[in-house]
Amino acid sequence: MKAKRMLLIYLLCVFPVMSVCLSMILSGSVSVFYSGFAVDSSGILYVGTDREIKKYSDGKAVGTISPQTARGYAFTIQNDDTILLSTASTVYELDLSGNVLSQRNDEGTKEFNRLQKSKNRFTAQDGQTYVMKTKWGRTVICSDDAVLYQMPTTDYIVRIAFLMSVLSVFVFVPIIVYRWRSPNRP
Repeated sequence: MKAKRMLLIYLLCVFPVMSVCLSMILSGSVSVFYSGFAVDSSGILYVGTDREIKKYSDGKAVGTISPQTARGYAFTIQNDDTILLSTASTVYELDLSGNVLSQRNDEGTKEFNRLQKSKNRFTAQDGQTYVMKTKWGRTVICSDDAVLYQMPTTDYIVRIAFLMSVLSVFVFVPIIVYRWRSPNRP
């Protein structure tokens, strides 16, 4: 009887948390994964989230760009202040407002793979290097002397809550099943 009660308590605690987190992620109200970042020649930061590329100037949101796809993508800003974006099947060249300048097939996903490998590091035209890293599960983008972007608090809470609820499945469910099947249950 205790194993059934443990399972019921576990499900009543974890299932709602996991459901809320998953619905927030799928609806796009939070972003827990990033598709890279870049900085243009005027210092505007472009952060690739699940659904869009967000533009920031001095820490404030100043606009968004649609990434031309509803699935994964990777991007960078080139020296001529154009965005190079790959969806693994198509490579787009965009202006800084998101207008398509050209497109071509991404043969063998070469461009996508190259952009994916470099999505956590960007060197601007002036030689400044920026890095995207994770501190205690929270994504930050920084240069040598300053933090340019920090994952919003709500996104961070959802990321941690979802991760903890998924991990709990792998820890608690086997324990509950073991106690349920054990002939000498207390």
